Amino acid sequence: MILFFALACTGGTDDTGGPQPPKLVFPWNDTATPDRPDPITLAALDALLGAAIDHVHQMDGRLAIDGFEALIGSVAQPPCPTLVENENFWDIDANGCTALKGVELLMDVRFREGELLNGEAVMADGAGSLWAMASIFTHQESTSESGVMQFESQLLGNLHVPGGTGWIGEHLSLGLRQLWVAANIGAMPIACSLDGGVGGIAEGALAAYSFDDLSLWIEVGGGPCSVEPHGSVSLHTPDGGRYSIVFDGVKPDPEGVTKTPGAGQCDGCGEAFFFGESLGEICPDISGLMDWTERPW
Repeated sequence: MILFFALACTGGTDDTGGPQPPKLVFPWNDTATPDRPDPITLAALDALLGAAIDHVHQMDGRLAIDGFEALIGSVAQPPCPTLVENENFWDIDANGCTALKGVELLMDVRFREGELLNGEAVMADGAGSLWAMASIFTHQESTSESGVMQFESQLLGNLHVPGGTGWIGEHLSLGLRQLWVAANIGAMPIACSLDGGVGGIAEGALAAYSFDDLSLWIEVGGGPCSVEPHGSVSLHTPDGGRYSIVFDGVKPDPEGVTKTPGAGQCDGCGEAFFFGESLGEICPDISGLMDWTERPW
């Protein structure tokens, strides 16, 4: 059974005719002290990975796309902004015009309801910024004839919505692609593929995280292993600590052919690193990757 394929990381064009971004880079500028902190324990690193998994389950692209639609819909006063309908999207443009409620608009955006928000936009009133972004956001949810559900999301760039609900109000740096798969509506997540990550997390022990081709396809869904993914994850702490966990699990086959794991490829363990120096074997809890129902966010 063909369940899912690896997320593309090379350049190309999208369905709006614009360029596809190249391979994702870690969205994190380290402004912490250059002094290297003492490493945390492996148990604390396990918890840090759990925090990254919890956070990625909050990164719902629909929050940005729907939030933009609601805000622009509440203040639009033609010809501010101008809207031009194309085959696959709307062009929304404003050059410093003033809309309803005294909101000033400056934007060049391509928009498709529920699926696409691409461009630069600033919306502000007398009290300050309401919306500021330079981003490419795409989102798609689909169900096959056999009932397999796929949730695909791409969040690239920056978005800040002061007082916004969820991640859109956190002023994050974004470079994240997600693919989540469930066997049927409302039940049994079976696979995921994560690439890139999020920086600028202001609260807690985690400042930033980035996945590098992290993919998991559990056995009950026809995959090779339920307890160990393929790929790696990088984790940064507010004190400047840089950690990574490298797994050697089997990479899911895009043709749906199940590969038998080799020795150590399905033991749930990987190797932990601190600034590139090995901390030894770690066997973290990754169950949170499949801990969702209906939608992964």
